[in-house]
Amino acid sequence: MKTTVKQVETYSRLVGLCTENGSMFNPAKDSIKIEALESLLATARQKHQMVNDTHHTLMSAINNRNDALIEMRSKCTRAANAAVVLIDQPSLIEDIKKNLSKIRGYRLGAQQVKDAPSETGPPGQEFKKSRGPIAYLTISSKLDHFDKFIKCLNTPAYTPNEPDITYEGLHAFLAEIKVMQSQVSTGWSANRMARDQFSAIVHSADGIYGISKLIKTYIKSVFGPSSNAYHIVRQLKFR
Repeated sequence: MKTTVKQVETYSRLVGLCTENGSMFNPAKDSIKIEALESLLATARQKHQMVNDTHHTLMSAINNRNDALIEMRSKCTRAANAAVVLIDQPSLIEDIKKNLSKIRGYRLGAQQVKDAPSETGPPGQEFKKSRGPIAYLTISSKLDHFDKFIKCLNTPAYTPNEPDITYEGLHAFLAEIKVMQSQVSTGWSANRMARDQFSAIVHSADGIYGISKLIKTYIKSVFGPSSNAYHIVRQLKFR
């Protein structure tokens, strides 16, 4: 992207040089007349601004989503501890702990331990952290585990006083994160499209790259290959 932006600035210098030649720069081809060159430059800068704007929107959406995922882990830890106190069903508690470990990105060990470190889950966590975190866990996987975690809490015995970790509160929070993830996807698509459009107007045959070649050829034909005007524009590189 830096190279593409640099090409726009180089093209801006080329347009300036053409303008400085005044009436001597008078091509018959419409696409390399001063008005067309300035219009192409303005469009390229507009496309670059779109890249910046969509990038800002995307980063904002990602930050919001990531903050929500951190909050999700915290809520799940609190809910799991509340479940241990409220639910007298060992098999259900085990499922809750399994899903909590998956949400946190830990592999479930084959061996059981009596007293796991506190950061791996609520008191009595039976799954070892020794195998290390999962190398990569997609957002959709995390949300899927969160959904399963919430469903485990859909039992009459689970009645915490804290609204945000009730079954209804967690379910509503899951819906919020899904909306945030959708905004990330939309933002990524918009930024990708803006980047493609910017790249096309810079590198295409009818964009900055192609037009610059025509300008150089025109200046060479008018001023001559050994002229100072052609020597200057020849040093401007476009790729």
